[in-house]
Amino acid sequence: MATWSQVKAQLNNKSAQLAAAMVGSNNGQPLREPDPSIYANQADLYHRISWVYGAISAKTRVVGSLANFQVMTLDGENKTQVFNHEFEQLLRKPNPYQFDSKFEFFEALIGWLSLNGNIYIYPNAASPQSPPAELWLLRPDRVLIVPDKSKFVRGYIYEIDNTQVAFDADEIVHIKTWNPLNDYYGLSAIEALALATESDYSQAVWNRNFFGKDNAKPQGGLAYADTFDDDTWTQMKKDINTEYGGVKRRVMMLRGVGAGGVQWINMGLSQKDMEFLSGRQFSKEEIYGILAPGLVQMLDKNATEANSVSGERTFREYAIYPDLVRIAEKFTAKLLPRYGDNLVGEFEEIRIRDRNIEIVERAAYATVHTVAEVRKKFDNDKPLGDERDNLFPSQVGAQSAPQPGLLPGDMGAWQKDANNANGKPNNPADQGTQNAEDRQSNATAKTLDDPKTLAAKADERKKFKNVLKHDPERAMGFDFKFLDADEQAELRAAARKAVDDSAIDPDLREQFASTLKQVQDALSDQPSA
Repeated sequence: MATWSQVKAQLNNKSAQLAAAMVGSNNGQPLREPDPSIYANQADLYHRISWVYGAISAKTRVVGSLANFQVMTLDGENKTQVFNHEFEQLLRKPNPYQFDSKFEFFEALIGWLSLNGNIYIYPNAASPQSPPAELWLLRPDRVLIVPDKSKFVRGYIYEIDNTQVAFDADEIVHIKTWNPLNDYYGLSAIEALALATESDYSQAVWNRNFFGKDNAKPQGGLAYADTFDDDTWTQMKKDINTEYGGVKRRVMMLRGVGAGGVQWINMGLSQKDMEFLSGRQFSKEEIYGILAPGLVQMLDKNATEANSVSGERTFREYAIYPDLVRIAEKFTAKLLPRYGDNLVGEFEEIRIRDRNIEIVERAAYATVHTVAEVRKKFDNDKPLGDERDNLFPSQVGAQSAPQPGLLPGDMGAWQKDANNANGKPNNPADQGTQNAEDRQSNATAKTLDDPKTLAAKADERKKFKNVLKHDPERAMGFDFKFLDADEQAELRAAARKAVDDSAIDPDLREQFASTLKQVQDALSDQPSA
């Protein structure tokens, strides 16, 4: 039987064979297919076509403004953020020459990825294993990949003005999109938009010539019914060209066409006939749909607020978020290991979330999960470290309120800590003194109410007393309108006590009646108008 080491060796051998086959005859030679000039042509479209510029610049500016990369330590499945990590500081000022701000760096990063499907980052460091001191971006149209049969990629060559700078494979971080026809270079979205961009550019040039060189004069000819002799005809054409001439006027003059007088004959289609505006609008939507999904809905002049919000959600979800994930994972794999083990990086969430749905999901999750589980799933927080971690959130809320039969000495450690933080005593005797002081303070505050408010509060207490007397359970849901939160809490505690006592053994009914009388007496002692 083959051992695992033998199987692994065979697998590694297969990997080497596969890599060699993919390299083919390009081993050790710069790969010039596709031609690097293609990437320069794609970048040129960013200069010449307004829709391409609008779509890509919208992405680059949003990413430059919102992208915030965070470094975290990974312990099992738990992530802990490392605040102000060294790599985060580097991203704020990648290098002092090319890009000295985070905005400019990410603007170029997303721009080249969108235009060319390739990003080449040179981390300037003492060694490939050392943390970089600078980050440089290399133009994709100047970079050549050098394949290798054993390592797949031997290195990279940066070529400009017949000058070449060679880099080892581990000196460059290459971020690329998937290309079904090339194992080394990423696929640019512009390649998929080649016809659309060419068509839109041709329409724009035609429109410029129509209003520029041709002075908005439609293509056609003047037709004369009469036939003139050559000398007269030559003079007439000279006079018209002198008076109305210009570059590419395309005014054709015909004689002897029958019918009387002079008439104009169209010899070309007008902008309306060619559906010029609708054609450019179609090109715009096609380009935006590929480069920046959702941007059309965001910027449409007829868009409603709902359409605009939906468009922005689509834009962030499908145009920006995937690129940020792609970049973050490459940073994690290629750059963060230089700073230590078990480091991962993520960008702050930029997708638009429905807060109402999230609140409902959290509430539903909390009904069957403990406080610690809720904190971990929704907040990525550590456990509190006390008995609350093993309680349901509803139980913690219930323990926060006055509990029937719970003596001050029975309170949990977390409740004692909360009392200490608020300057409240934990000793039962001191707690009783503190409660008396609180009631006296509340009573003093109540005397400051105006007569009308006091009267309304007194009437509300009477109504509550009547409900409590006949139906303690209904009193628990009494709708207060005038009593403040402290007063309501005190009365609800009395109602809760009455409800609990009403469920005791029939032999203790007499004791319940006595307790109810005490509650009613306590209500009667409340200040009134």
